[in-house]
Amino acid sequence: MELVLADCVVPITQMGGSFIILKSPKDYPPGNAEIVLQVDDAEDRFQVLLPDGLNSSSLKVNISQKI
Repeated sequence: MELVLADCVVPITQMGGSFIILKSPKDYPPGNAEIVLQVDDAEDRFQVLLPDGLNSSSLKVNISQKI
């Protein structure tokens, strides 16, 4: 799993209903992003909102469905 931001891609280690856990912390402002989920040969992409952005002091990131 990956979190695709405007200027980089960040690996995701875990995904819950309203949060993701990143492999490494990063600073990034609130805004839109995309989650890429690959299982075998299938790929799904989800548009999400990062209401609090990313914070380099935490691996947990709140997400919500993009409207």
